[in-house]
Amino acid sequence: MKNVSQGLDPSTRLGLKVEVVDDASFLDFKRLLPTGNEFVTRSDMAEIVIMAAETHVRQRFLLGKWEEFERWCQELLECVEHFFFGEFRSEEAEIYSWVNKLKYGIGWGGVVGLWSSIDKLLAYPIESLEPDSEGKCAHQFYVGLTKWWKDRTNLDWVERVKNVGGAGSKYYHLLADSACSIAEKDNAGFNKNIEKCIQQYYKSQRGDFEFPMAAIFLRNLAEREGIIVNVPEDVDKYLFGLPKGV
Repeated sequence: MKNVSQGLDPSTRLGLKVEVVDDASFLDFKRLLPTGNEFVTRSDMAEIVIMAAETHVRQRFLLGKWEEFERWCQELLECVEHFFFGEFRSEEAEIYSWVNKLKYGIGWGGVVGLWSSIDKLLAYPIESLEPDSEGKCAHQFYVGLTKWWKDRTNLDWVERVKNVGGAGSKYYHLLADSACSIAEKDNAGFNKNIEKCIQQYYKSQRGDFEFPMAAIFLRNLAEREGIIVNVPEDVDKYLFGLPKGV
């Protein structure tokens, strides 16, 4: 990554001020994960724990604390797996805000190379879930992604994603095009599509710590599949990956 040669940690590269939060609250919540308590259901507790773990992951990454980052990624993926596959699933039919949980799992998992955990998450029957607040196009993209994960020659889903409109849909159209470029081993096409993807993502107003996790996942998958990622610095800084040698 360019930030290594420049000697910059990701937070400096992005111009963000980051403070590390204490581990204690996460551990307290995690102890309640299997059962919940009289105030919070197990499903809600899983959501709380995921958000806490993702905060730790994000902060360690931005500060370049790589060993801690990898440890917290493992914690996060464990919590996301519990959210989708925990025992309470047999009791509670609905999964709310599932897109955020899935994209955190595969996004950060891709950065650190936890591909076996990603395999498990993308085996979840996403088709059985209703679209959440991210919308119908996001739902169609992740349904398609799970199908592609099972059969990398199946690209029929790309056109189905691009046929769904609505707020935020252009970003998902470009994500689908980027995945198609990976499947076709199209180096130039991937770089072109992922650059447009990041530009589209940041056309909307975003918080300082709101990052394009699905695009980050595809960037790390592309490199794993032999694609050479070569995009401008103002795009590359948002496509997180581990520094070489970490």
